[in-house]
Order: sequence, then structure tokens, then C-alpha cells
Amino acid sequence: MEQLQEGWTKLMNGPGGRFIELGIALLAVWLMVRLVRGLLVSRVQDNNARYHARKVTTLIGYVLIVLLAVGIFS
Repeated sequence: MEQLQEGWTKLMNGPGGRFIELGIALLAVWLMVRLVRGLLVSRVQDNNARYHARKVTTLIGYVLIVLLAVGIFS
């Protein structure tokens, strides 16, 4: 058991840990963007406004991913 904990600690403190953190952050942002897009699509009636709402939500998601990646790897 102690060896498992020691191996996990080495993994998380090395570069692999940063990639795991980034993967978790990507998953969280992706789920959040999907949730917000779903809520917007169901509430916005105008097709043009719906299109732009989805695009803005996706853009905000990309910006969040870049900021999180910079924060994790800096």
C-alpha cells in the first residue's frame, strides 16, 4: 500500500501530474460549456441569437482552457 501511495505521489509531482490536472480541467470546462450551451439553446428562440450564443459560449470555453493550461504549466 505504501508503495502505491509513493508511486502516486511521484506521478503527481512530476510532469505527468500536470497532464492529469490539465485533463481534469479540460473535462470540467467541456462539461460546463456543454451545460451552458444546452441551457441557452433551450431558452433562446431566435435562430440567429442561438447561433451567436453557442459561438460565444464555445469561445469562452477555449479561453478558459488556454488560461488553465498556462496556469498549470507555469
